[in-house]
Amino acid sequence: MKKMNSLLRWLLMLAIHFFMITVTANMATENICKAITIRSIEDFNRMQNCTIVVGHVSIVELYFTKDMLKTLTAANVEEITDYLLIYRVNGLDTLERLLPKLEIIRGADLLFDRYALVLYENRELQNIGLISLKQVLDGSVRIAANPNLCFTDTIDWISITGSATSFVLKNNKSPNYCPTCSKIKHCWSIGKPQQQPLPSAQKKCRSLLGDRNCKDTCIFNVKLNKRECVTPRRCHELGLIPFEGVCRETCPPNHQEENDSQGFRTCKINCTGNFIVNNESDLKSLTDCEIINGSLTLELFDKKTKLITQLEKFLGNIKEISGYLKILRSPQVLSLNFLKKLHIIGGQQLIDKKYSLYVVDNYHLEDLWQQKVAILKGRVFFHLNSRLCYEKILQLQPQLKDTSVGNITISDASRHSNGERVICGNNVHELNATVEDYNSNSVRIKVNPMPAEDKDVLIGYIYYYKIAPVRNVTMYDGRHGCGYDNWHMDFSAGKNVRHILTDLRPYTQYAYFVKTLTITDYHNQVDAYSKVQYFSTLPTKPSPPAKIFHRPLNAQEIEVYWWPPRYPNGAIKHYILTFEAVNENGYGSKSGPTPTDEGYYNKEQLIYDEALSNFIYVPAPVEELESRAKERNSTELVKEKENFQKYQHRKEEESLREQDTGSDQFLIPKPKPICQNPKATIQFQKENQCQAREYYEGKKIAGNKHSYKITGLQEEVLYRITLRACVDGLENNCGPTISILAKTFSKGVERFLQSIKQY
Repeated sequence: MKKMNSLLRWLLMLAIHFFMITVTANMATENICKAITIRSIEDFNRMQNCTIVVGHVSIVELYFTKDMLKTLTAANVEEITDYLLIYRVNGLDTLERLLPKLEIIRGADLLFDRYALVLYENRELQNIGLISLKQVLDGSVRIAANPNLCFTDTIDWISITGSATSFVLKNNKSPNYCPTCSKIKHCWSIGKPQQQPLPSAQKKCRSLLGDRNCKDTCIFNVKLNKRECVTPRRCHELGLIPFEGVCRETCPPNHQEENDSQGFRTCKINCTGNFIVNNESDLKSLTDCEIINGSLTLELFDKKTKLITQLEKFLGNIKEISGYLKILRSPQVLSLNFLKKLHIIGGQQLIDKKYSLYVVDNYHLEDLWQQKVAILKGRVFFHLNSRLCYEKILQLQPQLKDTSVGNITISDASRHSNGERVICGNNVHELNATVEDYNSNSVRIKVNPMPAEDKDVLIGYIYYYKIAPVRNVTMYDGRHGCGYDNWHMDFSAGKNVRHILTDLRPYTQYAYFVKTLTITDYHNQVDAYSKVQYFSTLPTKPSPPAKIFHRPLNAQEIEVYWWPPRYPNGAIKHYILTFEAVNENGYGSKSGPTPTDEGYYNKEQLIYDEALSNFIYVPAPVEELESRAKERNSTELVKEKENFQKYQHRKEEESLREQDTGSDQFLIPKPKPICQNPKATIQFQKENQCQAREYYEGKKIAGNKHSYKITGLQEEVLYRITLRACVDGLENNCGPTISILAKTFSKGVERFLQSIKQY
C-alpha cells in the first residue's frame, strides 16, 4: 500500500511538472493578433498562428468546398477578448475544423451590446465543435436558425456562461432527430465530451492580468490589448504610446505626437485652427480643448440629430477662443450655456473685419450664458433670432472691452429681428409653483392663479421636468430647440392651477419648472415662468437583481454573486436567497419579469393649437372712469366706484373658482395599509381597503453585500438558487426573483484539487 501511495504521489508530481512545462511553453509562444473579419480562406489563414485575438472574430458569408476542408489547417486561437460571430458559413460541418483550441471568450466588447457567441444561419453546420471552450465571461450566447445543427442541448451552457438565462437556443435541428451523448452527460458531439472548467483558482483570469494576478483596473499602469496591465515603459518598448490609461498606436483626435526628454512617444493636446462644428464627429475633434487658438463656428442645421448633451460634453471645458465665435442656423440650440467655462473671446480674427461674436438665424435661441464673457476686440452681431429678447443682447454691452467699439447699434442688433416671436421685458412675470402631493411615480403640482385681467389670454401651462441627481440645474441645461432632449414636457390645456405628472421613476429626484402658454398676438401680452425647483418620488418594489453568477467551491459549497437590480426603486435593505435541489430536467429556468419603463423614455411631443377664449372682457381702467365721473355729481361718482369695485371683486372670485377647482379632482393614489388580519381574504381586503402582508422565506443578506457562500450541499447535485431584492422604508418591500442553476463538484474532483494544493 505504501509503494502504491508513493507511486501515485510520484505520478501526481510528474503530471504537475509536465503541466507547468506546458503552461510555460504556451506562455512563451503566445501570439497576439488584432480583431478580424473573415470572408475568405486567405483571411482565415492570417489568423492561424494567433493564440489570442484582441477584439472580435467574425466569420461571415464564407463557403467551404470539400477540397478546401481537406487542406484546411485549424487556427491556434485560445482566447478571444470580445466576441465570436459565425454567420452564413456554408459547407462547414463543425467549428472543430477552425477553432479546436478556443478556451475562453471574454466579452470585453459585445455584439449588439449583448452577445459574446453567435451562430446564425449556418446551413450545413452539424455540431458546434468548440471542444476546448470552457468560459464565456461576459455576454450571452445565441445559437439560432441553423437547420442541421445538433448537440446544442447536450452542452452544459450554465457552466460556460455562469447563468441559466444567458443563452438562447432556437430554430436548430430538433433534439428528437439528433444523436445523444450516450454514456457521457455533456458532449459537443459523439465521442467529444465537454470539458468542465476548473475552480476559480485554476481558471483563466476573469479580469485584467498584472503581476501574475487578476485586477479590475490598471492602477499606476496602462491597459494593453484589453486584457493585460503593463508599465508605461513596457508600452513604450512595444512601440506604443501610453495615454489615458491605454497603450495606443496613434494619438487620439486633437492631439499631436511628440517625443519626451527620454525620446519616448507622447501625446500633447493641440487645439489650433478654425473649427467648424456640423455634427458629432466635428465635436469629438474638440475633446479636452480648453483654449482654442483660432475660431469656432457652430452650425447645427440637422434638426433631428440630438447633439445638445454632446455640446456640453465636448465644448464644456473651453475657457478661451482667441478668434471669433459664430453661432449660425442652429435651430436645436436654446442657449449658449454649453460653453459654461468660456470667459474670453479674443477677437484676433474677426468676421467682416468687425465682429467677434456673430449669432444669426437661430430660431429657438432664448438665452446666452450665465457667466460674464470678456470680448476683448470687435463688435457683436445678432439678427434673425426670433426668440432671443433684445434686452438680453444689450446685457453684453459691459463685456465689450474694445473702447473703439462704442454702444451696440441697431445695425449690430435690432428689436425687429430679435425676440419678435416671444414676450419680453416687463410682460414676463414670475410664476409660483409648489408640489402638493406625490407617490412613487406621480406628483401633483400647483401654480398660483393668474390675475383676472391676464386670465383670458391664458391657453394652458407647460410643465418641464427631468431627473436631477444634483440640485444644480438651469432651465436651459440639455434642452434641444426641436424637442429632442432629456427634458420631458407635459401640457395642461385650460386654466386649472393643478396638474399631475405621471410615469416617473421611483425614489428619484427631479428638477421641474412651469411656464404659461398664452395668446401672443393679443393687445394684453403676458407670460410667466417659475423657478427651477426639485422633488423626490417615494420608493417602491425593486426589479430583480440584474445578473447572477455562481462558482462551485467543493462538493458541499457554492458561492453565488450578483449585480444589483437595474431599477432598485429605493435603498436596497437586504437580499433574500433560497436554494433547492432540482432534477436535471429542470434545466431551463428563467428569471422573473423585468419591469419596463415604456412611456417614460418615449413620451411624444405634444403640438398645441392656439385658441381664443370664448369670452373676452376688457374693463375700462379706473383712471378713465374717474375722468368721466368729473361730469357727474358726487353721488353718482361714489355709486359708480362702488359698482365697479363689486364687479372687480366678483370677476376675481369667478376667476379663482375657474382656475382652482380643488384637489379632489387630482388625487394621488397611496399604498393601502397592511391588513390587521394576517390571513386576510380578498373580500376582507376590499371591504377594509387594505393589503395583505407578504412573507418572504430565505436567507437575508445585507443590501451592501453582493455575494454569498451556500454550505451544507450534496455532492454533484444540481440546485436552483433564487434571489430577490428588498428596499427600505416600505411594507411588502421585496421584488420578483431571479434564478440560476448551479452544480456542486463530486468528491473525486474535490480530492484531486486538494491534492494539487498540497504539492
